[in-house]
Amino acid sequence: MRGEAVRTEGRALGPLSDDDLRVVVEEVLDTYGLTDEVHVVLSGELGEDEPEPDSLVIHPERAPLSLRRRVLEPGAALWDVDDVVREVGRAALVQLGAEFELEFGTDEETVLSSPVNVDSEEALDIARPYVKDAAIALLEMVPHVLYGYSCRRVVGDGEIEEEFDESGTVALDLVSGELSGTEFDDVVDLPVSRAGELVQPSVEPAEADERARRLLSEEMSREVRLETEKRQTRVYETRRVSPPIDSVELDEGDLVYRGIWTVKGGRTDVVVDSATGEILSPNTGGGVELV
Repeated sequence: MRGEAVRTEGRALGPLSDDDLRVVVEEVLDTYGLTDEVHVVLSGELGEDEPEPDSLVIHPERAPLSLRRRVLEPGAALWDVDDVVREVGRAALVQLGAEFELEFGTDEETVLSSPVNVDSEEALDIARPYVKDAAIALLEMVPHVLYGYSCRRVVGDGEIEEEFDESGTVALDLVSGELSGTEFDDVVDLPVSRAGELVQPSVEPAEADERARRLLSEEMSREVRLETEKRQTRVYETRRVSPPIDSVELDEGDLVYRGIWTVKGGRTDVVVDSATGEILSPNTGGGVELV
């Protein structure tokens, strides 16, 4: 393909410019005779516009969840760094006589998940300093609901007045029922065949929103020092103030899985994050404990 090189540096395509990247993708399409049928758009060119259904949006890094929603909901296709690298390699093989079908998606059932960058052998190697005779690594996918939230409310009772103005994203772990510290900056469509065991939630979907609101209200609570004067004596007291649960607004939320490897050996289990390789928790009780 004109001798162009596509390589990955971490999770981004480089050293290609936007123009070079467009040329590479269009030549992939040309290999399959689809140049005139598919409109290539770089993610940075979208602006405020919604992509057309016949568009192929190219993102030079791992595509965040917000971009996936924005592109896939109108029916457009999305290639991130992994898709581009895969299809460039396949196109080169097609030119040598191999047969492949161009993938704009997959017919296989998928789940939204943090990426599985660590395989079972790597998980065993990571855990061996902590697990004697580490012999088996089991991949489990822990369900979370990823929310965008906001809270804007002034809370007062005549003596105190506190303003809450917060927004962000948060994940509710549907197994523990607690807010998770996991940041789902990287989310991929993971084929179920590669996803390991999908852990069953203990929190019912109907309960998840209310639980997330309550936990967020508790997390946003703060202590307020109140000064009063009684019988010419200054009295100080501390009150904890929280925004009302109904003041916490959530978006619809997305079901997203976090992949973990549980490495077993002897009496100790070690849990390894499948995306980062980080050891999450050494256990001695045989269960999975996430931090």
